[in-house]
Amino acid sequence: MKKILFAIILAFLIFYSLWFIGVSEGFLKDLIQHSLQDTSLSVDIHDFRKGLFFNVTSQSVTLKYADKTLLSMEKMGGRIHPLQLFLMRVALSFDGEIGKGRIQGKLDLLSGGHQAHLRMDQANIEGIDFFDMIGLRGNGLLSGELKLNNERGDLKFSIKEARFERGSFAGGVAPLDLFDRARGAMSIKGKTLRVSSFSMEGKGIYARVKGEVIGNKVDLILEVMRDSSFRETFPLLSAIESYQVSPGYYVIPIKTVLSF
Repeated sequence: MKKILFAIILAFLIFYSLWFIGVSEGFLKDLIQHSLQDTSLSVDIHDFRKGLFFNVTSQSVTLKYADKTLLSMEKMGGRIHPLQLFLMRVALSFDGEIGKGRIQGKLDLLSGGHQAHLRMDQANIEGIDFFDMIGLRGNGLLSGELKLNNERGDLKFSIKEARFERGSFAGGVAPLDLFDRARGAMSIKGKTLRVSSFSMEGKGIYARVKGEVIGNKVDLILEVMRDSSFRETFPLLSAIESYQVSPGYYVIPIKTVLSF
Protein backbone atom coordinates (compact mmCIF):
# COMPACT_ATOMS: atom_id res chain seq x y z
CA MET A 1 0.00 0.00 0.00
CA LYS A 2 2.85 2.37 0.89
CA LYS A 3 4.56 1.59 -2.42
CA ILE A 4 1.40 2.39 -4.34
CA LEU A 5 0.95 5.65 -2.45
CA PHE A 6 4.59 6.54 -3.05
CA ALA A 7 4.24 5.79 -6.76
CA ILE A 8 1.16 8.03 -6.98
CA ILE A 9 2.93 10.90 -5.20
CA LEU A 10 6.00 10.47 -7.39
CA ALA A 11 3.91 10.51 -10.58
CA PHE A 12 2.11 13.61 -9.32
CA LEU A 13 5.44 15.37 -8.68
CA ILE A 14 6.78 14.35 -12.09
CA PHE A 15 3.67 15.71 -13.80
CA TYR A 16 3.94 19.02 -12.00
CA SER A 17 7.67 19.29 -12.62
CA LEU A 18 7.05 18.70 -16.29
CA TRP A 19 4.28 21.31 -16.31
CA PHE A 20 6.08 24.09 -14.44
CA ILE A 21 9.64 23.52 -15.65
CA GLY A 22 9.51 21.57 -18.93
CA VAL A 23 6.51 23.29 -20.54
CA SER A 24 6.67 27.07 -20.88
CA GLU A 25 3.89 29.48 -21.85
CA GLY A 26 5.81 30.40 -24.98
CA PHE A 27 6.22 26.77 -26.02
CA LEU A 28 2.49 26.05 -25.64
CA LYS A 29 1.46 29.24 -27.44
CA ASP A 30 3.85 28.62 -30.35
CA LEU A 31 2.75 24.99 -30.61
CA ILE A 32 -0.91 25.99 -30.89
CA GLN A 33 -0.27 28.88 -33.28
CA HIS A 34 1.85 26.73 -35.63
CA SER A 35 -0.46 23.72 -35.51
CA LEU A 36 -2.33 24.82 -38.66
CA GLN A 37 0.69 25.90 -40.73
CA ASP A 38 0.10 23.23 -43.40
CA THR A 39 -3.37 24.59 -44.15
CA SER A 40 -4.84 27.94 -45.16
CA LEU A 41 -6.06 28.31 -41.57
CA SER A 42 -4.07 30.05 -38.83
CA VAL A 43 -4.65 31.10 -35.23
CA ASP A 44 -3.57 34.15 -33.19
CA ILE A 45 -3.53 34.00 -29.38
CA HIS A 46 -3.42 37.08 -27.14
CA ASP A 47 -2.62 37.37 -23.43
CA PHE A 48 -1.93 33.65 -23.02
CA ARG A 49 -1.35 32.44 -19.45
CA LYS A 50 -0.43 29.11 -17.88
CA GLY A 51 -2.02 28.38 -14.50
CA LEU A 52 -2.22 25.70 -11.82
CA PHE A 53 -3.50 22.17 -12.38
CA PHE A 54 -2.60 22.22 -16.10
CA ASN A 55 -5.07 24.97 -16.96
CA VAL A 56 -4.49 27.81 -19.45
CA THR A 57 -6.32 31.06 -20.23
CA SER A 58 -6.33 33.57 -23.06
CA GLN A 59 -8.12 36.90 -23.40
CA SER A 60 -8.77 36.28 -27.10
CA VAL A 61 -8.14 33.67 -29.81
CA THR A 62 -8.61 34.51 -33.51
CA LEU A 63 -9.06 31.89 -36.24
CA LYS A 64 -8.13 33.05 -39.75
CA TYR A 65 -8.53 31.70 -43.28
CA ALA A 66 -5.88 32.90 -45.76
CA ASP A 67 -5.04 35.71 -43.29
CA LYS A 68 -8.69 36.86 -43.19
CA THR A 69 -10.38 36.68 -39.79
CA LEU A 70 -13.12 34.02 -39.63
CA LEU A 71 -14.04 34.28 -35.97
CA SER A 72 -12.75 35.68 -32.69
CA MET A 73 -13.23 33.96 -29.34
CA GLU A 74 -13.04 35.82 -26.03
CA LYS A 75 -12.29 34.85 -22.44
CA MET A 76 -10.97 31.44 -23.34
CA GLY A 77 -10.20 28.93 -20.64
CA GLY A 78 -8.87 25.42 -21.03
CA ARG A 79 -7.05 22.49 -19.53
CA ILE A 80 -4.11 20.49 -20.82
CA HIS A 81 -4.42 16.72 -20.37
CA PRO A 82 -1.17 15.88 -18.49
CA LEU A 83 -0.89 12.21 -19.48
CA GLN A 84 -0.61 13.23 -23.13
CA LEU A 85 2.52 15.29 -22.44
CA PHE A 86 4.51 12.08 -21.94
CA LEU A 87 3.45 11.04 -25.44
CA MET A 88 4.82 14.30 -26.88
CA ARG A 89 1.40 15.60 -27.74
CA VAL A 90 -0.82 18.37 -26.39
CA ALA A 91 -4.50 17.62 -25.82
CA LEU A 92 -6.47 20.72 -24.81
CA SER A 93 -10.14 21.06 -23.82
CA PHE A 94 -11.45 24.64 -23.79
CA ASP A 95 -14.49 26.92 -23.70
CA GLY A 96 -15.15 30.62 -24.14
CA GLU A 97 -17.42 33.29 -25.59
CA ILE A 98 -18.18 34.12 -29.22
CA GLY A 99 -20.76 36.57 -30.56
CA LYS A 100 -22.43 36.71 -27.12
CA GLY A 101 -22.81 32.93 -27.28
CA ARG A 102 -20.70 29.98 -26.16
CA ILE A 103 -17.95 28.00 -27.84
CA GLN A 104 -16.24 24.87 -26.61
CA GLY A 105 -13.96 22.30 -28.11
CA LYS A 106 -10.97 20.00 -28.08
CA LEU A 107 -7.58 20.42 -29.72
CA ASP A 108 -5.07 17.57 -30.19
CA LEU A 109 -1.61 18.55 -31.37
CA LEU A 110 0.27 15.47 -32.48
CA SER A 111 3.80 15.06 -33.77
CA GLY A 112 3.44 16.27 -37.35
CA GLY A 113 -0.34 16.69 -37.25
CA HIS A 114 -3.37 18.13 -35.49
CA GLN A 115 -7.02 17.49 -34.80
CA ALA A 116 -9.65 19.95 -33.60
CA HIS A 117 -13.35 19.92 -32.78
CA LEU A 118 -15.26 23.15 -32.10
CA ARG A 119 -18.91 23.56 -31.12
CA MET A 120 -20.79 26.88 -31.10
CA ASP A 121 -24.12 27.56 -29.43
CA GLN A 122 -26.43 30.58 -29.75
CA ALA A 123 -23.75 32.92 -31.11
CA ASN A 124 -24.89 36.06 -32.93
CA ILE A 125 -23.53 36.13 -36.50
CA GLU A 126 -23.10 39.89 -36.19
CA GLY A 127 -20.01 39.17 -34.07
CA ILE A 128 -18.53 36.54 -36.43
CA ASP A 129 -16.35 37.91 -39.23
CA PHE A 130 -16.80 34.90 -41.54
CA PHE A 131 -20.38 35.86 -42.40
CA ASP A 132 -19.46 39.48 -43.08
CA MET A 133 -16.61 38.22 -45.31
CA ILE A 134 -19.03 36.33 -47.58
CA GLY A 135 -21.58 39.15 -47.57
CA LEU A 136 -24.10 37.56 -45.20
CA ARG A 137 -24.64 40.49 -42.85
CA GLY A 138 -27.23 41.02 -40.14
CA ASN A 139 -28.32 39.20 -37.00
CA GLY A 140 -29.15 35.60 -36.19
CA LEU A 141 -28.39 32.90 -33.64
CA LEU A 142 -25.75 30.45 -34.87
CA SER A 143 -25.16 26.91 -33.66
CA GLY A 144 -22.77 24.47 -35.31
CA GLU A 145 -19.53 22.55 -35.23
CA LEU A 146 -16.17 22.49 -36.99
CA LYS A 147 -13.98 19.36 -37.23
CA LEU A 148 -10.38 19.51 -38.48
CA ASN A 149 -7.98 16.65 -39.14
CA ASN A 150 -4.69 17.97 -40.48
CA GLU A 151 -5.49 19.73 -43.79
CA ARG A 152 -9.05 18.41 -43.99
CA GLY A 153 -12.12 19.68 -42.18
CA ASP A 154 -15.90 19.76 -42.05
CA LEU A 155 -18.15 22.62 -40.98
CA LYS A 156 -21.88 22.34 -40.20
CA PHE A 157 -24.08 25.14 -38.90
CA SER A 158 -27.63 26.48 -38.63
CA ILE A 159 -28.95 30.00 -38.10
CA LYS A 160 -32.35 30.83 -36.61
CA GLU A 161 -34.19 34.09 -35.87
CA ALA A 162 -32.20 35.65 -38.71
CA ARG A 163 -32.59 39.23 -39.87
CA PHE A 164 -30.24 39.49 -42.83
CA GLU A 165 -29.45 42.81 -44.46
CA ARG A 166 -30.42 43.40 -48.07
CA GLY A 167 -27.31 43.42 -50.25
CA SER A 168 -24.84 41.24 -52.03
CA PHE A 169 -23.86 37.68 -51.26
CA ALA A 170 -20.24 36.98 -52.29
CA GLY A 171 -20.50 39.48 -55.13
CA GLY A 172 -23.93 38.38 -56.41
CA VAL A 173 -27.03 40.42 -55.68
CA ALA A 174 -29.53 38.49 -53.52
CA PRO A 175 -32.67 39.49 -51.56
CA LEU A 176 -31.20 38.29 -48.25
CA ASP A 177 -33.72 40.18 -46.11
CA LEU A 178 -36.45 37.77 -47.28
CA PHE A 179 -34.86 34.87 -45.35
CA ASP A 180 -35.12 34.22 -41.61
CA ARG A 181 -33.20 30.95 -41.20
CA ALA A 182 -30.30 29.13 -42.81
CA ARG A 183 -28.21 25.98 -42.55
CA GLY A 184 -25.03 24.83 -44.20
CA ALA A 185 -22.41 22.12 -44.60
CA MET A 186 -18.93 22.79 -45.94
CA SER A 187 -15.67 20.88 -46.26
CA ILE A 188 -12.08 22.11 -46.13
CA LYS A 189 -9.13 20.57 -47.96
CA GLY A 190 -5.99 22.64 -47.98
CA LYS A 191 -6.90 26.03 -49.44
CA THR A 192 -10.23 24.81 -50.87
CA LEU A 193 -13.50 25.47 -49.07
CA ARG A 194 -16.23 23.39 -50.72
CA VAL A 195 -19.89 24.29 -50.10
CA SER A 196 -21.62 20.92 -49.93
CA SER A 197 -24.96 22.54 -49.09
CA PHE A 198 -26.05 25.97 -47.92
CA SER A 199 -29.75 26.80 -47.79
CA MET A 200 -31.82 29.78 -46.65
CA GLU A 201 -35.57 29.84 -46.03
CA GLY A 202 -38.25 32.48 -45.66
CA LYS A 203 -42.01 32.75 -46.03
CA GLY A 204 -42.72 31.18 -49.41
CA ILE A 205 -39.13 31.52 -50.63
CA TYR A 206 -36.09 29.25 -50.55
CA ALA A 207 -32.46 29.53 -51.70
CA ARG A 208 -29.49 27.20 -51.90
CA VAL A 209 -25.83 27.64 -52.70
CA LYS A 210 -23.30 25.14 -54.06
CA GLY A 211 -19.73 25.45 -55.28
CA GLU A 212 -16.31 26.18 -53.83
CA VAL A 213 -13.88 28.85 -52.74
CA ILE A 214 -10.22 28.25 -53.61
CA GLY A 215 -8.03 30.69 -51.75
CA ASN A 216 -9.88 33.97 -52.38
CA LYS A 217 -11.50 32.88 -55.67
CA VAL A 218 -15.25 32.26 -55.41
CA ASP A 219 -17.06 29.94 -57.81
CA LEU A 220 -20.64 29.39 -56.59
CA ILE A 221 -24.15 28.92 -57.91
CA LEU A 222 -27.08 30.54 -56.05
CA GLU A 223 -30.57 29.18 -56.73
CA VAL A 224 -33.65 31.08 -55.54
CA MET A 225 -37.13 29.50 -55.61
CA ARG A 226 -40.48 30.97 -54.58
CA ASP A 227 -43.87 29.30 -54.36
CA SER A 228 -47.49 30.49 -54.58
CA SER A 229 -47.53 31.47 -50.88
CA PHE A 230 -44.81 34.08 -51.39
CA ARG A 231 -46.04 37.66 -50.99
CA GLU A 232 -43.70 40.41 -52.13
CA THR A 233 -44.70 43.77 -50.62
CA PHE A 234 -41.92 45.55 -52.49
CA PRO A 235 -40.29 44.43 -55.78
CA LEU A 236 -37.31 42.90 -53.99
CA LEU A 237 -36.80 40.22 -56.64
CA SER A 238 -36.54 42.70 -59.50
CA ALA A 239 -32.75 42.84 -59.06
CA ILE A 240 -32.47 39.16 -60.02
CA GLU A 241 -35.19 39.11 -62.68
CA SER A 242 -32.62 38.65 -65.45
CA TYR A 243 -31.53 35.36 -63.82
CA GLN A 244 -35.01 33.81 -64.00
CA VAL A 245 -34.93 30.37 -65.64
CA SER A 246 -38.63 29.58 -65.21
CA PRO A 247 -41.50 31.20 -63.25
CA GLY A 248 -40.38 31.53 -59.64
CA TYR A 249 -36.97 29.91 -60.23
CA TYR A 250 -33.70 31.87 -60.50
CA VAL A 251 -30.11 30.66 -61.05
CA ILE A 252 -27.35 33.15 -60.25
CA PRO A 253 -23.66 32.40 -60.95
CA ILE A 254 -21.35 33.96 -58.38
CA LYS A 255 -17.77 34.29 -59.59
CA THR A 256 -15.65 36.84 -57.82
CA VAL A 257 -12.41 37.40 -55.93
CA LEU A 258 -12.65 38.19 -52.23
CA SER A 259 -10.63 41.18 -51.06
CA PHE A 260 -8.05 39.50 -48.82
